[in-house]
Amino acid sequence: MAQTSTEVLLRTITVIEAAAFRTGQVVRQILAEHPQLTASTGHAALSATIYSDGEYSANMPRFEVGVDNTAALVWAEALGGDSEWTTRDHGSFVYESTRFTVVIDGVEIAVCGGRSLTDDEAAAWRAAGDQGEGGEG
Repeated sequence: MAQTSTEVLLRTITVIEAAAFRTGQVVRQILAEHPQLTASTGHAALSATIYSDGEYSANMPRFEVGVDNTAALVWAEALGGDSEWTTRDHGSFVYESTRFTVVIDGVEIAVCGGRSLTDDEAAAWRAAGDQGEGGEG
């Protein structure tokens, strides 16, 4: 049976509200269990589509945390994440970044960190010649 426009929109809102509530519960639990965790940014991504026939699709809620590389290691240890490291030469500076993603109780937690290498670190990294294709190391 087809739903009215109002029913479709209200159901969409209900699905998104439930995902937002669940995401909040998971992030609060992480912070309660690991008070040593720090972050500089946080971003939640929630998506749901409801169709007039009552069917719907919803993406897994995602919460992204921005940190520096030192904090990324602490997050990875706390959540059991496996960090991927990338180093890129941008000409005037060399940037090192890390990221990992874990799923906790149906919520994807993505942690991303990064920093510019000091001039001495960048020179040593360039001298090592371990950049591989595309300037990654």
